[in-house]
Amino acid sequence: MDAENLANDSAKSPEPERTADMDSGDPGTPRDVGAKLEPEHSEFDDPGLRSAWVMPVGLGIFLAAVALVIVVLNRHCSKVRSTMRSTDFAQKEPAMTAALASRRVLLSQWHQHTFAKFELKDADAVLETMTDDPHVFCVPSGRGGAGKEGVHEFYAHQFLPSIPPDLELLPISEIFAEEHLITEYVMKFTHTLRMEWMLPGVPPTGRRAELLLVAIVRFENGKIASKHVYWDSAALLFQLRLIDNAVVAAGVRSAAMLLKRAAQRSIQAKPLTLFA
Repeated sequence: MDAENLANDSAKSPEPERTADMDSGDPGTPRDVGAKLEPEHSEFDDPGLRSAWVMPVGLGIFLAAVALVIVVLNRHCSKVRSTMRSTDFAQKEPAMTAALASRRVLLSQWHQHTFAKFELKDADAVLETMTDDPHVFCVPSGRGGAGKEGVHEFYAHQFLPSIPPDLELLPISEIFAEEHLITEYVMKFTHTLRMEWMLPGVPPTGRRAELLLVAIVRFENGKIASKHVYWDSAALLFQLRLIDNAVVAAGVRSAAMLLKRAAQRSIQAKPLTLFA
């Protein structure tokens, strides 16, 4: 009885009225309780908009990775270059040290040679700086000597007695090439006595001379084996009034110009010398 009454009540109960909210498209109030909820859509779900921001971000990441690789490679290459330079220097350092020591010995021998000539004026002291079979040749005058006896004869009887008292020998440059030394000087003196080694057969003129002189010296076993001497013979003869020619006169001021430039270089550049 009760069950029958309940069924009748259910049949008679009115259907619920539909509201505006149920008929509207409001996603917050579903029309049907059994209907599936659809996900909300975003503006970035648009393929065109997605590609518009994804591509720049991807490109930026790629460029950052490339920059990082370049930095790493540069650091690696710098380390490799530094290691190579250190290795090369370490390999060359003994040879450089040996060459420097050898040049100091040769330069010291040359300075002793010039000291024996111009300060001591001692032929025996000059020969002590030379080998057992040396030779000396003054190219412009053709004078000199070969062998120990010939070189001793040249210095003792031609060169040393004929050095003017006011002679000056001013260095311009000294260049080493293994067993050779090239020296460049400006020589100044007053021609007050016979100088057979430079001016054979010319009597004293009493005039001043200033000229360039170059010596090419070869060493053997740390001693002087040969010496070839060159000088500006034309400028010398012109200053002593032994020749008179405009072409010759053009080079008379060369010695003074080289001295001036050498002085400017030493003041301005202040070069580091290996033999200080």
